[in-house]
Amino acid sequence: MKLDDPAARQEMAEYREGVKAAMQASRELVGELLSSLPQRVGLTRAIQLHTDSFQAENPVLEMTFVVASDMQKLPEYADLALFRVLQEALDNIAKHAGATKVDVTLSFAGECAVLEIRDNGMGMEKLAAPLELAKQGRYGLAGMQERLDAVNGTLEIMTHLGKGTTVIARVPVESPDVTTATWRPNSAEAGTT
Repeated sequence: MKLDDPAARQEMAEYREGVKAAMQASRELVGELLSSLPQRVGLTRAIQLHTDSFQAENPVLEMTFVVASDMQKLPEYADLALFRVLQEALDNIAKHAGATKVDVTLSFAGECAVLEIRDNGMGMEKLAAPLELAKQGRYGLAGMQERLDAVNGTLEIMTHLGKGTTVIARVPVESPDVTTATWRPNSAEAGTT
């Protein structure tokens, strides 16, 4: 096959498009499998598998995952909301933080399951509210907030330039009947990595 032949170039272009489509379909399938992971193996195991995979993809990061000894099985809505927050937080760390250390903690506080993701990355000087970021085409934090709103959860993000970022998601383990949310960027506890 000669590459200067128009028919050969067309065939190669079609081949490339087919490969791109297959790769996209694979990504979508992996995404679907990951989103159902908490339902299949439970939240604790899903987080462990995801953090292991994340660290393998980002070997420069030192990761820890700690589960409170009093951790119990959570309702499916809580599992999925917390797992999605974890996915987005780790995605943001990989893309933006420049971190070398990430700590993930899953625990209980009162009647809430609490997921905390803390990194030692570059942090941010000022953090816009999730809806403001969404208006700029940056949907990650808005997606976290939306998922937590749907289950009566709260999202707290603490960050300071040069001191890393901490994301705390709280989900009540009772019925998610009422939807309220709290957004507290840069609270006083921020930057204590």
